Amino acid sequence: MKDASFCRTFVATNNGAGYDGNLGGISGADAKCAAAKSSNLTGTYKALLAAMGTREAVLLEMDLLV
Repeated sequence: MKDASFCRTFVATNNGAGYDGNLGGISGADAKCAAAKSSNLTGTYKALLAAMGTREAVLLEMDLLV
């Protein structure tokens, strides 16, 4: 398992809180993640998109399952 200190996470859902979770597909979501560069954050940012029932498979593939 990777060291959690190297992982930053932003979570968006469609839970009715005023944001529908539409990030513009994978490329749009990656662009929003990459926009963190303007906040003087270091590293490379990519979106991690999952739907109900796929979370564990996605996290296992990325070696992030805790």
